[in-house]
Amino acid sequence: MQIRQLTEKDAEDYFVLRIRALREHPEAFAKSPEEVEELGISRLAEQFKEGRTVTFGSFSGSTLTGMATLIPDYRPKTKHKGWLTGMYVIPECRNEGIGTQLVERVLEEAAVRGMKYVHLTSAEKNHAAESLYSQMGFRRWGKEPASLWVNGNWVDEVHYVREIE
Repeated sequence: MQIRQLTEKDAEDYFVLRIRALREHPEAFAKSPEEVEELGISRLAEQFKEGRTVTFGSFSGSTLTGMATLIPDYRPKTKHKGWLTGMYVIPECRNEGIGTQLVERVLEEAAVRGMKYVHLTSAEKNHAAESLYSQMGFRRWGKEPASLWVNGNWVDEVHYVREIE
């Protein structure tokens, strides 16, 4: 398994995986598949090239099997923190440590960029994510009731933070 930063050359594979994640687990993401489809592959490629955010992918051979994005906060008063978003590993590759490796890579990048904290949110009922993030040193600090409206149901989200040493 290889973990590396995605580039504009990976945009099409990322697009396909992102749409898959959003369709399979709509309760886990704030974006809808339609929003990403509207954005399009060429805009995703531009985002990878711009580098304001950084997305890491896990690969089995040439197949993209997982992803995680670090979104830095660039505002002067909050540039000490970033957000881990878009975390997803395909079902057939789960429980192989890929999620751990993706989170580790995001945390390494956050440290390189001088961040002191990484934040994330997760659907409250996503116990696998809760377990992973707790094992990775993230601390739960709050809950946002009715954060998302998905398929006629409210989804509460849990907020986590991890200090970068």
